[in-house]
Amino acid sequence: MRIYAIADIHGQLEMLEVAHRRISDDRARTGDEKAPVVHLGDLVDRGPDSKGVIDFLIEGEAAGAPWIVLKGNHDRMFQGFVATDGHHDPRLRRDLTWLDPRLGGEETLASYGVKRHWCSRRDALHRAAREKVPQTHVDFLGRLRLYHATPELLFVHAGIRPGVPLEDQVEDDLIWIRDGFLEDDRDHVRLGVHG
Repeated sequence: MRIYAIADIHGQLEMLEVAHRRISDDRARTGDEKAPVVHLGDLVDRGPDSKGVIDFLIEGEAAGAPWIVLKGNHDRMFQGFVATDGHHDPRLRRDLTWLDPRLGGEETLASYGVKRHWCSRRDALHRAAREKVPQTHVDFLGRLRLYHATPELLFVHAGIRPGVPLEDQVEDDLIWIRDGFLEDDRDHVRLGVHG
């Protein structure tokens, strides 16, 4: 079975659309029109149009596209910020917040029409985000899957905790892990495809 994977979109709607056009061309060339596309998470942050990326994915799913969308750590940080003022992802360094320029939260909020310079306090920024981010986007982020498995492949945003059965993996590792996974050379039963 043919499966396509797109990793770490990070708010780059134009690049996502190009990737889907290439997939569409390849499907037409191979005759495999139903081959699924797995989006490996980190849909938001850094790029200019996180809102557009989420709209695109929601519309594609609604139209019946054979798409699977996984959650990445940036998606969880955005979801947490919108849900709770003062949210700090437990796996993020204590000296960073989602609004740190290195993480790209401000770009995500800007794509929804929320500008940080309008809000001098974080609580005001949070209120503006709650007003501007559509509930359909909040719900979409809340239902993102953590992994997709076939008998031969495992699609996941970050990786897995080596030696832990798939059914016992925890979200923190699936969306954040690097150390311990990337240098592990054991056979993990399935070939891992990650962002």
